[in-house]
Amino acid sequence: MFLVILASCGSKKEDPVLKEAYELQQKTIKAMGELEEIVEALPEAKHDSLHDVIHEMEENLFAIPGYELNLPGHEGHDHSHGGEPNMTNDQILAVQKEMLQEVQNLKKALEDNE
Repeated sequence: MFLVILASCGSKKEDPVLKEAYELQQKTIKAMGELEEIVEALPEAKHDSLHDVIHEMEENLFAIPGYELNLPGHEGHDHSHGGEPNMTNDQILAVQKEMLQEVQNLKKALEDNE
């Protein structure tokens, strides 16, 4: 019986909703990197305002409960903003979907105007 209790205490069940949210967040972070590359290829006059938009998007990212938030170039920068978000898992997933859509829309708009 002791072994059964240890086994159940040692395994933490992964929430599929949070896992999906984390996977979407990883896609968002990758798309932001691609967006940065597109911005660097644009005329200099457009850089500052677009970098500000991207920076604001990055600041809106938050660590999903059970996962670490790792942004390339932001090592040591805390994106926890006071701990875990005060949202349900479904709300966290909805936010991640919306953020990915925003980044993809901006990326598409820039690619269409090249």
